[in-house]
Formats: sequence, structure tokens, C-alpha cells
Amino acid sequence: MSRQKLEKMPNPMEWLSWLYGRFFTNHTTWSYLLVCSLAAFLAFLVWTKAIDNYRAQHRPETPASNSVPPQPAKTGNASTSAPNSPAVTGNGNTVVYGDSGKGDEKNRKPPH
Repeated sequence: MSRQKLEKMPNPMEWLSWLYGRFFTNHTTWSYLLVCSLAAFLAFLVWTKAIDNYRAQHRPETPASNSVPPQPAKTGNASTSAPNSPAVTGNGNTVVYGDSGKGDEKNRKPPH
């Protein structure tokens, strides 16, 4: 910008001081509240726009509507050999046998 254009531009401090003198003389607390409220509102608008912009750029990929949902893996037909034994199929299944820690204290054996 040229120097002449810069000299013709209004100084923000001049019009802010005019605004204070016109509306808030002897009401400094109200002027602080108004300015802080306006700044918070503008920050809220800018932040909301930034969040919307981020979400627009980072949309999660949605699966195609005609795709088949994934099925659980199966390693074979389930079989069991003992009474009350669970038949388990799949990958990474864990079966824990034994006392769950609940029950009668008298019937529990002490650890060795």
C-alpha cells in the first residue's frame, strides 16, 4: 500500500475511543463486558467454522450400502468330548475352567 492510502485509513484506536466516549463514558465496567462478550462471540463463530471445516475434510469412509456385513470367522464344526464341556469355534476364543472365586469359603482349598 502506498503511504497516502495508509494515511487516509482511519485509525482503529480513534474510532474505538470515539465509540467509548459516545456510549460508555462513566460506564467502564459495561464497556468491558460488551467488548469481552463480542470477542467471545466472534471466537465462538470462528472456532465453530474451524470444526466444521475439519469435519468436512476428515469424513469417515462409509461402507457401500450393497456390501455384505462381515461374518465371524469359523475354524470348523464345534465338537466337545467331556460332559459339560463347551463347544467353541472361532479364532482366539478363550475358555477358563475352574472356580470363579465365589462360593463357600469352607470348601475352598488353601494354596500350596
